[in-house]
Amino acid sequence: MNAAIWFGGTVAITLVAFAGFFSPEMKKLLSHEFYPGAVAQIIFQHFFVLQYSCGAIALAHLLGEAFYLGRAVLRFRLWLLIGTLALVVFGGFIAGPKLKDLHRTKYLGATEQARLTASEQLRKWHSATQLVNLLVIAGAGLYFWSTVSSVDSPRFSRATKFRG
Repeated sequence: MNAAIWFGGTVAITLVAFAGFFSPEMKKLLSHEFYPGAVAQIIFQHFFVLQYSCGAIALAHLLGEAFYLGRAVLRFRLWLLIGTLALVVFGGFIAGPKLKDLHRTKYLGATEQARLTASEQLRKWHSATQLVNLLVIAGAGLYFWSTVSSVDSPRFSRATKFRG
């Protein structure tokens, strides 16, 4: 269930909610181009709490199955989880604060040159974070798929033991 929440939440927030923040309707409603980005950053911080929580639960679940149930930890699943968590940590601890600073400088910078430089860097960092978000969607989706289609899950092992 955790994997489904992680995947579904990531898809919903990345592809639906963030698109709404920068829509013409939102810019018109908030009356200034600074505010939609500021609101998106607040939601972004909460989004990463969801990401960290789901990733930690997934890791605890994977290790718990190995320790308590004696199941082998599949290398693919472990490395997929570690890689996806690394992308989430990059997004939350490195890219998020950088985007916040660049956004503030772009709209509230002291000089025109600082605002132009920040605008250019913000575009690059935003593109990079979107790529990271798409990779997290792919990682969470693959992790979800690996948990529900796992041959070593109890529902499949019971079905193969029954010989009628």
